[in-house]
Amino acid sequence: MRVLFVHSPADLYGASRSLLRLCRDMRGSGWAVAVVLPEEGPLSQRLAEAGVEVTCTRYAGMIHPFFSLGGSLSQGRHAVEQVAAAVAGITRS
Repeated sequence: MRVLFVHSPADLYGASRSLLRLCRDMRGSGWAVAVVLPEEGPLSQRLAEAGVEVTCTRYAGMIHPFFSLGGSLSQGRHAVEQVAAAVAGITRS
């Protein structure tokens, strides 16, 4: 079975460490695991070392807050498009 996680920070703090542990455990149980991150960083390096497929794409809606409704909707649409493109790339491999 394949699992895809979309995670916003590429740091190694609480949620990211939990994701890393979960991915390692799932890989150890034979799962195919992929993670989409907004940028490279300590988490992407550790995930790759654990055999997790990592795709970095700037889905800006999850990186920069936009305070207007129009800006939020536009960035939300852009984020969905970027994650969908990353998922399409992962599923083809």
